[in-house]
Amino acid sequence: MATLNRAISAHQASNLSEAQALYKAVLAHDKNQFDALHMLGVLEGQLGNLEEADRLIRRALKIDPAAFQAHSNHARILLGLKRHEEALQACEKALSLNRSDVNALIFRGGALLLLKKPDKALESFDKALAIKPDFFRAFYNRGEALFELARFEDALAAYDRALASMPGYVEAWLGRGKVLERLTRFDEAFAAYDKVLALRPGHAGAWVGRGNILNRLTRYDEALAAYEQALRLAPPLAGGWLGQGNVFYNLKRYDEALAAYEKTLTLKPDLAEAWLGRGNVFCDRKRHDEAMAAYDRALALNPKLAEAWFGRGNVFFNLKRYDEALAANDKALTLKPDFAEVWFGRGNIFFGLKRHDEAMAAYDKALAFNPKLAEAWFGRGNVFFDQRRDGALAAYDRALTLKPSFEEAWLGRGTVLYRLKRHDEAFTAYDKALTLRPDFVEAWLARATALRELKRTEEAIAAYRRALDSGGDRGEIVFALAALGAETSPVVAPKQHVTNLFDNYAETFDQHLVDGLKYQTPALLFDAIARFAPPANMEVLDLGCGTGLFAPQLRPLARALTGIDLSSNMLKKAEERRLYDQLICGDIAEFLETQSHAFDLAVAADVFVYIGDLSRVFRGVRGALRDGGLFGFSVESTDEADFVLRTTLRYAHSVPYLEKLARDHRFVLERVEARVIRQEHEVDVNGYLAVMRCA
Repeated sequence: MATLNRAISAHQASNLSEAQALYKAVLAHDKNQFDALHMLGVLEGQLGNLEEADRLIRRALKIDPAAFQAHSNHARILLGLKRHEEALQACEKALSLNRSDVNALIFRGGALLLLKKPDKALESFDKALAIKPDFFRAFYNRGEALFELARFEDALAAYDRALASMPGYVEAWLGRGKVLERLTRFDEAFAAYDKVLALRPGHAGAWVGRGNILNRLTRYDEALAAYEQALRLAPPLAGGWLGQGNVFYNLKRYDEALAAYEKTLTLKPDLAEAWLGRGNVFCDRKRHDEAMAAYDRALALNPKLAEAWFGRGNVFFNLKRYDEALAANDKALTLKPDFAEVWFGRGNIFFGLKRHDEAMAAYDKALAFNPKLAEAWFGRGNVFFDQRRDGALAAYDRALTLKPSFEEAWLGRGTVLYRLKRHDEAFTAYDKALTLRPDFVEAWLARATALRELKRTEEAIAAYRRALDSGGDRGEIVFALAALGAETSPVVAPKQHVTNLFDNYAETFDQHLVDGLKYQTPALLFDAIARFAPPANMEVLDLGCGTGLFAPQLRPLARALTGIDLSSNMLKKAEERRLYDQLICGDIAEFLETQSHAFDLAVAADVFVYIGDLSRVFRGVRGALRDGGLFGFSVESTDEADFVLRTTLRYAHSVPYLEKLARDHRFVLERVEARVIRQEHEVDVNGYLAVMRCA
């Protein structure tokens, strides 16, 4: 005990090397001494050895899980390691043991700020101040949260309260300069940054702040000089590189701007403003796809970045997609009503705009009579949903501003956010919907699907089971659970699952499949079939024809072309092509059993991914084809078994299984080749293309 007390005294006197040696001496005698483990962990954190600090404090907490101060100190270490969710959990544990742990409240707020939840962070800082009203660090952190919420006057007041208690608090002076810059009170902002430099002459962040103001004042040479000074002091400072990029962009020195933004993102990949800068460069250079991708990335990181919404509007305008451009500018103006450039952009859009969507016009008419009608905003979100997710999010948010308990809008918001890959925010929205309606099946299913796609298997299984308990469709949910290994796999996907999937997908199917998934199966399969097929005059059957993507290749071969699909909405799109002689809505296996030697060629492109056991289909195709008829199809590939159900809810099949099917149903296997048939989440999906002939 005497050695431990000496260690603590040395630690308190900042004699860290001595304290470190004494703590280790205690542990050499008793490796499970809680205080020595805990305090050595704190000390290692002070020395920057964060991984070792994490290991030591974890050991301490196994010995005494009820030590709230250890949980708080662990949170500090986890924040340093950028493991923000774990830090938040550590704070919650500390607070469950001691609600008055001010440090835990501060660290909790810090974690929430880093997780882009400034409103929740503000609550945590306010609780800390209720316990310790003169806590200058809490006032400073409160200012940071208010700044993120764009409550600039309130943020300024919070920084000033921190400085009243601690006049030499450098970070609060820096925050003061930052907020005064946003309020365009540039002289006061310069004074705040000068105060920082008086207190700490080597503070690179203050030079960045000065550069930002000089850039806004178009004093570009001075701005570059300020950023260069910042980078001399701290070469890995992302803000300095970002500032340089912005000045180079304003000077139209695009290559230098892009290089500076790239350097920024190497240092800080989640900096929305750097993605915005990239978008601006690409937009000016008419590289529209790259510009849109950069703006979308910026908005995924900061949905309230008005400049990125404006950038999206400019890209849409350049592409003559005027409705979407108008929606993007509307969002920018919602965030920043006095954004003069956006008002100008709106003028350009109205000049080019020629027509309005009927549904949108109806919702707008409703809102003209009652701007607070949440349901009309929700309707706008639904119209936007598939193709204009930025507009959908804006509409759902408007609905929720007017009606916070609107659970369907929370679900819609969550689904849009998930598709935008803003996963934490999406789960927050799903959870809000489920708080409002605990048996909300659609919200449980949306949450489960998101967790499944993120490979969070156990959580996904639990969410699917909650959906089942809440009255969800048993067939579809058990199918999803089977794909996760939690139920026995069925031999075919539920018919309703396939119908719902493609009925909802019909409007955007072609564009998403070809552009998003790099889908090329029809072209590849046609090339494989053409080697064995006569040049024309065949009766052709397109199984699972969908929107008719295969029809342009098949039509020249066909005397008559028949298509069949489960989805009526997909068939409506196929009918618009005017390439089929007959379109049938129904189950392919059931249809085949009604046909006898009626066709010369049957094809199935990307259809058997929804059927595991293909025996019934092969038997039906054999009966429907004339002697010598051809059967061409694609499957996803596996070497694991005859067929497997994957977590994507799609089946994959093996070559030995295809060979067995050919033998059992009197086909000659003319060809089977391995090919990449599309992409999934930007990853190649491997498959087989097969051509068989009736023996």
